[in-house]
Amino acid sequence: MPQTAASKKNRKVVHSKSLPPGRLKIAEALRSLLEKKDFNSITTAEIARTAGVTEALIYKYFRDKRDLLHQVLAEYFEQYMIQFEKDLKGARGSLNKIRKTIWSHINVYSTDRVFAKILLLEVRSNPDYFKSRPYKLVKKYSRIVRDIIEEGMKSGEIRYYFFDAARYLEIKVEGTMKVQGKEATSDSLRAAARIFSPILVM
Repeated sequence: MPQTAASKKNRKVVHSKSLPPGRLKIAEALRSLLEKKDFNSITTAEIARTAGVTEALIYKYFRDKRDLLHQVLAEYFEQYMIQFEKDLKGARGSLNKIRKTIWSHINVYSTDRVFAKILLLEVRSNPDYFKSRPYKLVKKYSRIVRDIIEEGMKSGEIRYYFFDAARYLEIKVEGTMKVQGKEATSDSLRAAARIFSPILVM
């Protein structure tokens, strides 16, 4: 089962040990600032000051501030995909995989607020996002979900589905987060998975 909201509350992104310390400090500084501010209001000078490095070092590792944002998002998404694919291996049948997908989707939005903020609010309005590594990861994630649904349809376990189900779920989750303004519990995440999965079956 995926980690609970409580266990992930103070979770930090785990980086490759091969990354230079200065680069790690810069990425962590942006994450920290995004907890309090929107991306456009954050300056490279502010990132450098928070990281304890020079602005020049930012441009050594990243093309610009948006490239830094995309790389931070890619690191979040890569870790999410590792856990997501691991969770799917423990699920039998297409419907259980869909339930696991919904659970993971809601859980990550609820517990990794900076990840959710970047993905939902900060990158999609910029055309560069659709040529970025994070977008390729999003497409990979979408293909996995689509393949699960198609597998379920072929086996008869899933009778029909909405082609925009993932987007519908995303809107619902985003709205819930804004209204509730609090982390979801494991019980509420499982309940949400039970609520959404009947959409996919007769």
